[in-house]
Amino acid sequence: MMEKALVMKVKKEYVLVLDDQSRYLRLKYQPGIQPGQQIYYTERDLYRKKKVNFRIAMAATVAALVLVSYTMINQLPTANALPLMTVSVDVNPSVELDVDAEMRVMEIRALNQDAEPLIQNSWEGEKYDTVMHEYMIALKDSGYLQDNDEVLFGYAWLDNEREPDRTMQGQLQRMGQGAIDEINREIGRQIGSLHVQISEKERLQAMENQVSIGKYTVMNRLRVQTEPGKEAPKVEELNKAYRNYSQEQEKDNERQEQQKEGNEDSENVNQEPQQDQDQAPGNDQTPVNKPSGSSGGQNSDSGGSGKN
Repeated sequence: MMEKALVMKVKKEYVLVLDDQSRYLRLKYQPGIQPGQQIYYTERDLYRKKKVNFRIAMAATVAALVLVSYTMINQLPTANALPLMTVSVDVNPSVELDVDAEMRVMEIRALNQDAEPLIQNSWEGEKYDTVMHEYMIALKDSGYLQDNDEVLFGYAWLDNEREPDRTMQGQLQRMGQGAIDEINREIGRQIGSLHVQISEKERLQAMENQVSIGKYTVMNRLRVQTEPGKEAPKVEELNKAYRNYSQEQEKDNERQEQQKEGNEDSENVNQEPQQDQDQAPGNDQTPVNKPSGSSGGQNSDSGGSGKN
């Protein structure tokens, strides 16, 4: 059965694609494939790492090779491991990293020319916190992190078959923030950050518009539009505007909650007199026969004139 997919990245042995079910897959490399192309594939096209033949004559050598292989398997991600989350990092350079369940960076992509010289292919397979620390140093050494600069992080869950892992996102967020805090301590700067969670719809729209998931999401929620040929707002401007937006959202939510509580209190107050009136005939202290002309005879609207 033929399936359609979008080519994300081309490697020597395989290509990374995103299929119609929003799954990242690795397919066998074919000459002429370029990033951004729509291609069709079958199950036979799936990339699988070739198994190494460990058959040798000497038993001692076999045991040694098995031990080495076991160590390598436990230290490196498997060839067919799929990323669970994409993280975008925007300053001026913009990059996206695909991270697996073991917090290893499977792919790192430069989203603009400024980011290309900052990233290293050797980062693929490394732990996310290590990569993030080295990337922040590269940004600092290149002059992209100055006092009062901002970093925008976006987090998108990729596995549609499972609920998003909030614990994993929290760990990634702490690692990214930790790398910024370390830069601040080392050079005495005040670099801010904003972390936003991305919906599946926003992630796909960001890909179509060829912009980072974090930037697209913030601009989308702020309803910021850019004209063709014009640069998008700077990260510090977006972060500041989004913080103000979030504060206004919180205030609106508080006002709605207060209004809801006020409406409920008003309804309770309106219901109390009716309940007292309904319970009045059953009050043991109410006289059964009232003398004519007494003060109780003024209750004419509810029980007649009060005369025998």
